[in-house]
Amino acid sequence: MACPEPARPGETRCAEHAPERWTTGGLLGLTDLDIRILRSQGITPEQVAAYPRHLVPSSIRDLVEAGIGPERAQGWPQRFTFGSELVAMITAGLDPATADPYPERFSGSEIVELHRAGLTPSAADNWPVRFDGHDIAYLAAKRLPPRYCDAYPDWMAPSVIARLHSVGVTPEVIAGTADMWTEAMSEDEIEQFLSLL
Repeated sequence: MACPEPARPGETRCAEHAPERWTTGGLLGLTDLDIRILRSQGITPEQVAAYPRHLVPSSIRDLVEAGIGPERAQGWPQRFTFGSELVAMITAGLDPATADPYPERFSGSEIVELHRAGLTPSAADNWPVRFDGHDIAYLAAKRLPPRYCDAYPDWMAPSVIARLHSVGVTPEVIAGTADMWTEAMSEDEIEQFLSLL
């Protein structure tokens, strides 16, 4: 039997797609737009209900598209609500017990990079907050310690810090020649300046 004429463009009212099916079993938080998007992806109300309740519809869609079932999405702390970060962590082999100890300042993608770089949660937390997880993983791969990197001016990007270090321009050299360095300098200008040394 064909669906009756939809109440709104893009909506159907057959038993398979009736909005009432989406408002049972704890799915009351879904908007009409959420339901339309999930339905268009072939995701059923039963699938949505099987995932942790703190996940937003777009997160469930990300998980379904990545082939990550509800059982692998269980147990993750509520701080991880974005499907893309859960997909990144799960596909990288992390589980809630591994990821949750990382400080809340780090996103899921940052935790993946920190974990791949071999940095424990406490080692990552030793870095000043001016550096995000991506910065920390990059600088740690260059074997540069937190305090040393933090001694460079705040405006210097991690790539600039690593480059300066590689040519022997330490934080002390920067401090002694502060009038030569400005926040307005681009990485290309810094590179040109270094070529003159």
